[in-house]
Amino acid sequence: MRLVTFEEARRRRVGAVISSGPGQRGRKVVDLQAAGRIMKRRTGKANRLVDVDDMIGLLSTGHTGMADAKRAVRLAAREIRENGGEIPARLGKVVFERFRLCAPIPRPPKFVCVGLNYRDHAKET
Repeated sequence: MRLVTFEEARRRRVGAVISSGPGQRGRKVVDLQAAGRIMKRRTGKANRLVDVDDMIGLLSTGHTGMADAKRAVRLAAREIRENGGEIPARLGKVVFERFRLCAPIPRPPKFVCVGLNYRDHAKET
């Protein structure tokens, strides 16, 4: 699963890229928060995706949130395959074909850098 931050209609969202066919034309992105809401309605069970606003929020959900994301992506991919590669109307606000990829974590809370320019410097540390 390839996680992304994407922009659609001037709104940034957290998503996962899915492929519904060969080449760039087959690339689509699932809005994970919207998919979480649909999963909640269908199953009646809460999931961690509903409260995810950005990539840091998704990553902080841990294994449970990632499992929910994988389940949402599989659900969307299956429905698209069953619809001949086209996005079904019921997924209209969940899966997008036209989107702009953004930095995965737009405002990271920390930067961790290691500067070891040459072998002797690395040995010193």
